[in-house]
Amino acid sequence: MIAVQGQDMGMFFMWAMALLLLSLMEEIAFRSFAFMHLKNNWGIWPAQITIAILFALYHVAGGQDMLSSFLGPGAWAFIFGWAVLRTGGIAMATGIHFAANLFQAALGQKSSFPALWKIDVPEVLPASLQQQIDRTGVLVQLGLLLTGIILTLIYKRKQRRI
Repeated sequence: MIAVQGQDMGMFFMWAMALLLLSLMEEIAFRSFAFMHLKNNWGIWPAQITIAILFALYHVAGGQDMLSSFLGPGAWAFIFGWAVLRTGGIAMATGIHFAANLFQAALGQKSSFPALWKIDVPEVLPASLQQQIDRTGVLVQLGLLLTGIILTLIYKRKQRRI
């Protein structure tokens, strides 16, 4: 990983405030009333699954392709939902959401935001290396989804004991 030359750190953090507001807006829209209403009326799993699907489709509507929307935001939705379950509010979910977006922006994974670093790879990658990178990315996202599911299972199990 190498630093992007000529990047203005102040400008990056100004853009970061936009990411904070975007994260907050998405958490208000998806995990405040909607999530809690579904949880209280249908249960934890219908709330987690419904909001994850809607959150992924929202990203599809924003121009992201279907697969990356479900593997990315759809998987993260389970983490954000767990944070709401765990704390009863959206502050922790917003913080996690912002941290994930900020990390992606810093690495240049958000095209409309200035990157601080970039991964040092050749301009043209061999097909086998690109496949390996893609496979690793999918495995990381599936691991994230599994983590969200396990955290939700642990939360639900603890709630039964109370």
